[in-house]
Amino acid sequence: MLQAGAPLLASNWLRLVVTLVALLLFTSAMTVNLVVSRQSMFGILCVVVALVLNRIRGRIVTVSMVALSAFVSLRYLYWRLTQTLSFANPLDTTFGYLLLLAEGYAVLMLLCSYFHCDQQLRCNSTASADLATDGQRDIPSTRYRLCERPFAPYSAAENRDPAGVARRGPAMTP
Repeated sequence: MLQAGAPLLASNWLRLVVTLVALLLFTSAMTVNLVVSRQSMFGILCVVVALVLNRIRGRIVTVSMVALSAFVSLRYLYWRLTQTLSFANPLDTTFGYLLLLAEGYAVLMLLCSYFHCDQQLRCNSTASADLATDGQRDIPSTRYRLCERPFAPYSAAENRDPAGVARRGPAMTP
């Protein structure tokens, strides 16, 4: 039985089974062929789910949005591979496969950016917990420094000198 405060997926075997079942469902849902009206309904449902999830904050919601985006992108790539690669002449074939290659590269970069962002989320949550337990230390812990991003986006307020004058170009951090 589960004890109070115990994680639901504490067992490694249970995690493995849940992950395999989720991958099986993900793959089967991704590869099903839908007629245009059903595909439209599915697209609208995905947009509604994304809009609803966007109003909620938290790591599980972020991971769910990433999974939804990856699902839709991979479903599109599967459709391109199975439904649209019949060409009439060599010029169409050349440009068709170049476009497919570019789309595949874009999806690959999208997935890589998700893994990078997931790592940043893990680092930031670790650092926040670390700073909370370290008390009044002036120097952040080692774990935080290992996860810092060297190039972070800056807001307009961060791109000002101490007198409040706007600087040219992106702000530099030490």
